[in-house]
Amino acid sequence: MHDRANEDPVSAILSALNELAEKASSMDRRLMGAFYLLLVWLIFAVVLWVLSIISLTPFDIISYAVLIVIVLVTMLRLVDIRESLARVIRKYEVYRFIESADLSIPEGVNAVERFLNYLNRQYDFQKILSRKNGKIYRNLKIGDVSFDVYAEIKPGVLRKGRGYSLYVVSVEHADVKTLRKICEHAKNNSRDRGVELSRIVVLARSVGDDAYEYVTSGNIEVPLQIVVEMDDGTYDCIPFIAPRPDHLP
Repeated sequence: MHDRANEDPVSAILSALNELAEKASSMDRRLMGAFYLLLVWLIFAVVLWVLSIISLTPFDIISYAVLIVIVLVTMLRLVDIRESLARVIRKYEVYRFIESADLSIPEGVNAVERFLNYLNRQYDFQKILSRKNGKIYRNLKIGDVSFDVYAEIKPGVLRKGRGYSLYVVSVEHADVKTLRKICEHAKNNSRDRGVELSRIVVLARSVGDDAYEYVTSGNIEVPLQIVVEMDDGTYDCIPFIAPRPDHLP
């Protein structure tokens, strides 16, 4: 057994999550195999059930019907278990990303340019965007909010989903009223343009207590994140949001 006595709590948690994720991945593969075996047996049972109906054998008709129901229920249960395992694996990937993330602030003429440089360093953001025929718009005015950066990938370019949109706006002070207004304009714009609202990043010099509670409450309909440049030269991301499976932020 791995000795965690001398590990710090975060390392111990990540180590345990690593073991759990490996077991979950192995179990997921086995469940998938069992699902396909049940699918084959279901097809076989349906064929036998149809034949029993043709031959008018009441006992076989009832027996195979019950068997089909049991197999269907079992298959549905396997799907639920696989979804639960997928959630565990996704949470593990978030923790792994947090552990490996470099939150140091890069060079740049202002907060917006520094954050774009951070996205390029961490995600190869503009390269991925260009590869997917995406575009970056500067100083996009939506209502009474001017978004410093708006990045977009139209639907149909990505294999799945409804496209991609990222909003970056800088403010002096983040409060709930300002955040709600930003979210509303971004949500309306993405809806009108027919793209998924992927993330809103608010670069703030200071954050009110109400704003902190607002973004961490879990009750916001949009993926909102406040980013603050700290005195130690790192970003404070509230909350921390892991990248999408296609590595876009």
